[in-house]
Amino acid sequence: MTAKYPFLKKLLGSNSNRYNDLLPNGLIPNIARPRLDLLKAFAAAGALNNPTKSLMLNWQFCTYTATGHHVGLWNIDLNQYYFNNASGVYIIWYQTNFFGPMTVRVGQGRIKDRFSSYRSDYRFLNLNNRNLFTAWASVIPPLQDGIEKYLGDTLKPLIADRFPTALPIKVNLPW
Repeated sequence: MTAKYPFLKKLLGSNSNRYNDLLPNGLIPNIARPRLDLLKAFAAAGALNNPTKSLMLNWQFCTYTATGHHVGLWNIDLNQYYFNNASGVYIIWYQTNFFGPMTVRVGQGRIKDRFSSYRSDYRFLNLNNRNLFTAWASVIPPLQDGIEKYLGDTLKPLIADRFPTALPIKVNLPW
């Protein structure tokens, strides 16, 4: 399969067999064709091999309507409709006076589930005196590993369990 679509192995990581899930038995199911076309277009654009090109993400924030200030992780209403099926990459950070944003965590997955779990994670509870802000972007699953890898390598989060082994995919930052 990787001989026919070598960019998949590169995109999904050398230790990953996720392309087998995407393309079982070397056959491309009809439902996966649009995703494969998107991956081909992304690879053809040279973003995988050219560090000067980046994928432009549409970063989302929760803000207070009246003031426009960001809502902290502890105060986000995760029952809002836009969290129902949101899946992609995210950044959790706090603002410092002199050094700008300090990244606490980057990750990927279902945004609602991840944010909810961090509210009870002792590592985040230790930062409860800080106003932890969040930003997330919807990204298709095959690109999430590469984007998380780039964000982790670039932002150096304080809480970092592991990062995927996929090839980093450069993206714009939310700030």
